[in-house]
Amino acid sequence: MILLTVGTQLPFDRLVAGVDRWVAGRPGARVFAQVGEGGAPAPHLTSVQTLSASSYDTALRSATAVVSHAGMGVVLAALESGTPLIVMPRRADLGEHRSEHQLEVCQRQLEPMGVTVVHDESQLHKALDRVSALSPPTRPDPRQLEGLLDGLRRFVTDGAVSAAGVAG
Repeated sequence: MILLTVGTQLPFDRLVAGVDRWVAGRPGARVFAQVGEGGAPAPHLTSVQTLSASSYDTALRSATAVVSHAGMGVVLAALESGTPLIVMPRRADLGEHRSEHQLEVCQRQLEPMGVTVVHDESQLHKALDRVSALSPPTRPDPRQLEGLLDGLRRFVTDGAVSAAGVAG
């Protein structure tokens, strides 16, 4: 089973619809999706709007791969569980986020760790077609961790944190 998760703060209809179209053409493909509050119809996915922490952990442990936005919580969970990860960064120019920080995180931190990064539906479908051959992300060496922390610091200091908490 593939776990699709878009996080809890913003819809990510482009990713949900892309995975749904992939499943539609592959009878027997199993995807469980946490789709958030988006409006994209996903008739080919088994989906829920949100998951409790324990349900998320259970889904992650049973997943053969995770497909997600480039949220740090998902990335860290996939690293911890050793689950292969396909990430599509949200894009501010498409109204999916407030800044392009996810693009930067993907280029500077995730790709060097072996995370499969895709930018459009065609790349997403190709990655999903070879999901059984994907390797788990590699734990970063200390220099990569420092780069990841620098990225998080820039994210926080660039005003992407609201009074309610960190934006994903």
